[in-house]
Amino acid sequence: MPLLVVLFLAGAAFAYFVVFRFAARFLILVAGPDLQPMISIVRVDISHLPRGPRTSQF
Repeated sequence: MPLLVVLFLAGAAFAYFVVFRFAARFLILVAGPDLQPMISIVRVDISHLPRGPRTSQF
């Protein structure tokens, strides 16, 4: 069982760090000059979201 978890995590890391980079680069190149890639990383502010159990009856 622990071997399965290690293999799963290794596969997820490989997909994220290797496959995703090649796939994103390929898709950006295939898009052509007419399409502009809009890839960005933004920080999402979640401080305004309610925390804890809901108090309303709805």
